[in-house]
Amino acid sequence: MRGDPEVKREGTVTIPPRTMFYVSTIERVRFPSDICAQLWLRTTWIRKGIIGAFGKIDAGFEGTLTLGAYNATDDPVEIPIGERFCQMVFESLNSKSMQDYAKRSGNYQGQTGITLTPKKQRKCLSIMLPVVH
Repeated sequence: MRGDPEVKREGTVTIPPRTMFYVSTIERVRFPSDICAQLWLRTTWIRKGIIGAFGKIDAGFEGTLTLGAYNATDDPVEIPIGERFCQMVFESLNSKSMQDYAKRSGNYQGQTGITLTPKKQRKCLSIMLPVVH
């Protein structure tokens, strides 16, 4: 949870009402340059009042994933460590990306655990590429 430096690796975590918290995946991912993905919060957690703030997983990204979420209810929500929290939807690109994640920014490339600060600071302008549907 925001402001709580303790990383919980087992048991159950109780998220207080109206609290932002972070989740790290147990699994590491390694994406090739022609696959990216979206993360969707599982409806089990949506029904309990959790709101997720997930980004796209870029082609070429490697590491664990840090997810932000918020308990939007007036009640505590219990989350068992290791419980499925989100699902990954893969997207196949028609061609390899012009710049994979490591070359484009790589701020979180190779991260392990909850990572809130970029591994390196950006020194270039971000480039928006069209999304292939």
